Order: sequence, then structure tokens, then C-alpha cells
Amino acid sequence: MAHTERQRQAQEVVRRLERLADDRTGIVSVVREPEPHCSSVAFADGTQAVLRVPDGTTRLEQLGRLGSRTTYLELVEPTFGHCWFRLRFRSVWGFELGVTAKVVRLGSSTIVSRRPPYWWRRPTDR
Repeated sequence: MAHTERQRQAQEVVRRLERLADDRTGIVSVVREPEPHCSSVAFADGTQAVLRVPDGTTRLEQLGRLGSRTTYLELVEPTFGHCWFRLRFRSVWGFELGVTAKVVRLGSSTIVSRRPPYWWRRPTDR
């Protein structure tokens, strides 16, 4: 029973990530999480994904600095293991970044989509 539930959850993660890629939903912000190698990516539609990126957390944060809704998730390729993906992001200026990431959490939050990226906030807000 637990195995079937995990498969259903993995299929839901794939479906939601592919929808973000198909719709070319813009990235609103990328914020480093307290967990090692994790970043929270907020999309313009309110989706928030916490990604574990062992080899590209800093590069992923650069996407958030490129500007609101000018960078989007272009390609999602499921890879090995439970909820690991090859993700390719692209900006309207041609900047491209590919990372292998594990989806730690995937949810919706309309509040996150309305917040400016972390580097726009005053130092006292961080």
C-alpha cells in the first residue's frame, strides 16, 4: 500500500512540474533554505518547490536575480531515484541552467508569488 502511495505522489510531482514547464510559468524568487543544498523556488502561479540541488544551489539562486517572470522552467526529465529530476531553466535573455534536483516539497502558496525576490527586501526583512 505504501509503495502505491509513493508512486501516486511521484506521478503528481511529475505532472505538476511538467505543467509548469509547458506553461512556461515565470520564477518569482529563489531563496536558500536552512537545509543543506536546498533552495525554495516560487513560481508566478503560486507554486512553491523546495529543491535539493547538491551541485548547483548557488547557480539556482542566480535565476532569482535575473528578474521576476523573465526566467522559467523549460524542461523536466525524471531521472533515477524517488523524485529526482533533471531540470532546465531558461531566461528570456538566453541564460540557461540545468540542474539535477530532488523535489523535497511541492505546494501552492499565493502569498509567496506576491512577495518580491529576497534581494529586493530591506536588510531588516531578511
